[in-house]
Amino acid sequence: LPNGNVLLVAWERKLGDEAFAAGRDPESLEAGELWPDMVLEIKPSGSSGGEIVWEWHAWDHLVQELDPEKPNYGKVLDTPQRIDVNAGVARRSAAEDARLRALGYAGEAPRGRPQGGGDWTHVNAIDHHAELDLIVLSVHTLNELWIIDHSTTKAEARTNTGGRYGKGGDLVARVGGTVHVRPGEPVLFGQHSAHWIEQGLPGAGNLLLFNNGLGSSRGYSSADELSLDLSIPLDKRPALVWTWSAPEIRSERISGVQRLANGNTLICAGETGRIVEVTTKGAVVWDYLQPHGGEIAAPARGPRGGRGPEGRGPEGRGPGGRGGGGPMSPHGVFRAERYAPDHAGITALLKSKTPTTQPVK
Repeated sequence: LPNGNVLLVAWERKLGDEAFAAGRDPESLEAGELWPDMVLEIKPSGSSGGEIVWEWHAWDHLVQELDPEKPNYGKVLDTPQRIDVNAGVARRSAAEDARLRALGYAGEAPRGRPQGGGDWTHVNAIDHHAELDLIVLSVHTLNELWIIDHSTTKAEARTNTGGRYGKGGDLVARVGGTVHVRPGEPVLFGQHSAHWIEQGLPGAGNLLLFNNGLGSSRGYSSADELSLDLSIPLDKRPALVWTWSAPEIRSERISGVQRLANGNTLICAGETGRIVEVTTKGAVVWDYLQPHGGEIAAPARGPRGGRGPEGRGPEGRGPGGRGGGGPMSPHGVFRAERYAPDHAGITALLKSKTPTTQPVK
C-alpha cells in the first residue's frame, strides 16, 4: 500500500456448528467445516514481523434465507451488498470428484473428513485503488469480484455503516454475479489476476482480469478490461471496454494479465505456459513459451467446473501441481509479469555489492 503496509488474503476456519448457526445448509458442508476468506492489513516491523492494523471478514457480512430464526435472515436477491452464506453450494458427482483429484485440484481435507476441504469462496487476487481507497477481491468459486471500502476503521469494517462510502464492511459493488444475486448467465468464469490498471497506464482505473472460462459453455479464455461505475446499482453489470481471446491462451485455471506502459497487454495462460503481448487491436507482438518446466496438471477436456484450494489450508493442503492422474504440462506457470529495466527492484539488485546466485534475466 502507499503507506508501506501490506494487504493479504487468508482463510479463517469455521467449524460445522459455527457454520450452521450462521445459516449454512447442513446438507452442504462436506468437510464438516467452512473456510471463509478474510483480508488483513499488516504494518511491517523489522525484517520478519508485523502488526494487524486493519481487517475485513466475509463472515461479518452474510445473508441467508434458509432459517428465519438465525442471524442475517433476509431475501438474498434484495441484499446484494451481503454475501449469501449458501452461495456456491453444489454437490460434486463421484466422477467429477475423481477427475479433480486426478488433476491434483480437489485439495485434501483434515483426517477423517471428505475430500475437498472447507474452501468456500476462494479469493485468488487482491488489489487496492489508492485514490478511491477501495479493495477488489477476485472471488474464484462464485465467479465474482467484490469491492470493499478500505477507509473504514477496524470496528466499522465489521458493520454495515461508516467509511467513505457509508456501507461499513458491506460490499460497495460486486461484478459478475451468481444466480443468488442476479439470475442469468454470469460474465466471469473462474477468473484470476483481477486488479485495477495503475495510474499513468492506458486504461488507468479500469479493472483488468484473466477470464478463465471455467465451468462455462463458451469454451475459451479471455483477457477482459472492465469499466465499473460506482454510481449505478450495486449488482449491475460493468461495461466491457476491451477483450482479447485466442486458442493459445485457453487456461481454465491460474493465469494472469498485465497492462504495459506502451498500452499493450501481457497475457499469461498458466496451464500451458504461453505468454503473449497483444496490442489494443489484437495483434500479437511477442509470443513466448516458458521452457523451464512446471508441474501444473493440464485439465481433462470434457465436463468442466469444480473447485479446490490452490495452497495450504487449515490442517490440509492444496494440490501444489501434483495429482497423480492428470496429464502434466511441461511448461505450466502460475502467472507472469513484466518489469522494466529501470524498475527499482532491478536497479537496486544490479547496483548491490552483495553477490547473488540467481541470474538476472
